[in-house]
Amino acid sequence: MHPLSPSPIPLDSSHNHADATITSMERTDSPEPITDEEVALCRSRLDELGISNEDHSNLNSREKELVHMILRLTEPSRPNAAQLVQQATIISELTTQRDFLIQKADEERARWHSEKDSWERSAEALISQRHRKDYYNPRNEDMERIISMLRAENADLRQKVHSILLTQ
Repeated sequence: MHPLSPSPIPLDSSHNHADATITSMERTDSPEPITDEEVALCRSRLDELGISNEDHSNLNSREKELVHMILRLTEPSRPNAAQLVQQATIISELTTQRDFLIQKADEERARWHSEKDSWERSAEALISQRHRKDYYNPRNEDMERIISMLRAENADLRQKVHSILLTQ
């Protein structure tokens, strides 16, 4: 089907193709960078127009400048050396921080294990003392109260150790 035209002369097929290319190259107001497909379309459109080569004799200075700008903007980007150095420095600092945090977490974990072992040994010593023959005397009532407090503390510490081990 041919598009409607006010002219009695049918439209040239090359005009239809050029119009289709122009409309396909129109961009939305997206903040995203131009895609590789869009770059290829821009460069192929310049080739179709015959202005991508070095012979720009039929163009005025403003058109030459615009062609040069388009070619420059559609060239593959090279990373900025200063930006690469800065990124490498930041990555190095972050790696150092991560290693430091891992070391601190390992030290904390070792400390908790040490405390846990200490509490377990204390609890075992108190339990063995309780089972001796001369356990029941007035002093042992105080010891029994201390043992119950230590068991409660031991349970709390076990809970803390368990929660720390789960988070790592």
